[in-house]
Amino acid sequence: MGKTAATPNFEAVAADLARMGAVALSGIEVIRSRISNLAGRRGEVETAPVDAVTIRARAERIVDDAIRDFRSTMIADILAAPADRFSDSRLHAAITGLEPFALIAACGNRDGLVAALVAEASSLPGTGSPVSEQERETLLASLDRDLLRAECEEESFIRQLEGAGLGASIARRSGANPAVVLARDHELADFLAATGR
Repeated sequence: MGKTAATPNFEAVAADLARMGAVALSGIEVIRSRISNLAGRRGEVETAPVDAVTIRARAERIVDDAIRDFRSTMIADILAAPADRFSDSRLHAAITGLEPFALIAACGNRDGLVAALVAEASSLPGTGSPVSEQERETLLASLDRDLLRAECEEESFIRQLEGAGLGASIARRSGANPAVVLARDHELADFLAATGR
C-alpha cells in the first residue's frame, strides 16, 4: 500500500500565509514610501520660487505688455476723426479706461517699474531654493519619470501578489495613477521601458 499524505496543520499554514502577507505588505510599503517622497519632492519643485533672471524677464514682459496696450489704445484715439478725437467724452473714456500702470509705464518710467516689480517679487517669502524655468522643467520631467517607474513597480508587485493568491489583502492607493492601474501587463512593461528601467 502507498503512503498517504499527511494532513496539513492549519496553524502552520496560517502562520506561513501570515508571514508571506507581512513580507508582501512590507515590500509594498517600501514602494509606497518612495512614491510619497517623490510626490512631495515634485510639490516642492512646483512651488519653488523662480530665480532672479526669471523674475526680471517676467517683470519686463508685464511692463512691455502694458506699454503695448497703452500705445494701441492711444493710436486708435489719434487716428479717430478730428471731431471725435478732442471730444470730452472720448478723452474721458480714453483716460479712465486705461490701467494706471500702463499709463505710468508709457510715460517713460519703464525701467523704474521693472525695478519696482522685481524688488517686490524678490521680497516675497518663498520656500526652497530659486530655480529657473528650464531647471524646473528638467526636474519635473525627471521626477515624473521616477514617479511613473515607482507606480509601475507598485502595480506590478500587487499583480504578482494577486497571482500568488496574496493580493486580496493589499488595496490600491487612493491616489494611484489610473493609467497605471488600468494598464495591461504589457503596457506596464512599456511604461517601465520608457522610464529607462
